[in-house]
Amino acid sequence: MLFFLIGGLVVLVVVAVLLRPFWSVAASDDARDREITIYTDQLAEVDRDLDRGVINEAEAQSARTEIERRLLSAARRADDVSAKPSRPLRAGLAVAVAVLPLLAVIVYGQIGAPGQKAEPFASRTTPAQIPGLRAGLSDAEQIAALSEHLATVPDDVEALRMLARAHVRMGNYQPALDALRTANRVVDGQDISLSGEYAEIMVIANDGTVTAPARQIFTAIQEAAPDNPQAAFYLALALAQDGQTEDALTRLRELRDRSDSDAPWMSAVAGLINALEAPVAPALDPDTADAVIRDMSPAEQQAFIEQMVGRLEDRLEEQPGNLEGWRRLAQAYEVLGRAEDAQRAYAQILKIAPDDEEASARLNTAAD
Repeated sequence: MLFFLIGGLVVLVVVAVLLRPFWSVAASDDARDREITIYTDQLAEVDRDLDRGVINEAEAQSARTEIERRLLSAARRADDVSAKPSRPLRAGLAVAVAVLPLLAVIVYGQIGAPGQKAEPFASRTTPAQIPGLRAGLSDAEQIAALSEHLATVPDDVEALRMLARAHVRMGNYQPALDALRTANRVVDGQDISLSGEYAEIMVIANDGTVTAPARQIFTAIQEAAPDNPQAAFYLALALAQDGQTEDALTRLRELRDRSDSDAPWMSAVAGLINALEAPVAPALDPDTADAVIRDMSPAEQQAFIEQMVGRLEDRLEEQPGNLEGWRRLAQAYEVLGRAEDAQRAYAQILKIAPDDEEASARLNTAAD
């Protein structure tokens, strides 16, 4: 859990630094352009998943429909923005957006699936039944032991789940998703907790964004188990990220009201409610979002930001294919005036996504 909290804080701080441009209308236009670009990239990702066989044609079409709906919504907001110049509202939304990845990360591993039929204990794999797996092993050692076990018992669902969690703790999201995809195939998609964990890791892998495929899974879970808190939280988070703040708040308040006060997900629910209610809070000040950094001396600010960027750099060394991470890092370099580093980051973006128009434009501008 500490790993996810630290990772979430890094995302939060870097995003908070990059949200400063939201205080100007021109930069807000850029933010909306980036939002539209993200949805365009997601459409391309759906096609790639279809080509790799990760999803079938029906799932791909459903995902495309959802992304295209969000894309249209973003375009309409861009057209209407001149009639809504409220600076406090932009500030509050910026704070809310910055908080979302952290909340999504904190929830991972806390939310269960009440009402899910328990598997008979005798049929479950325990660590003692897996050769080489014992207490005190590092995550890498656990992965090695579990992989060796699964080479001979490939359909061991609990071992696959343990393997996925070990990979997540190390930040290896794709192997984690692969393991849970196999586990879900073994149970024919009939285990809600496995499906939910798979979708949740998809969210974490996308820095807290509830992508269309993840949303589709959570929707299916909610249809099968209407009181499932995991699905309720992430579908509300998706609405918030889609700009449907009031609908998101309605669902979050319903989840809060029907949950026990000491339920492990309540802190995340309360935090997201507070973040989404911030835009209408009378005491909201646009300067509040970066108050911590503002109160530092210039030298302290620079050191603080450099430290956060350094952590993001370390993360990308472990996850060189993280496209959104490289985009965030390139923007951070620009904020810091590190033009050459920014150009290297944009070059890396083009290696991952050769059709990325923004990265191409940035590199061409620098060349001129």
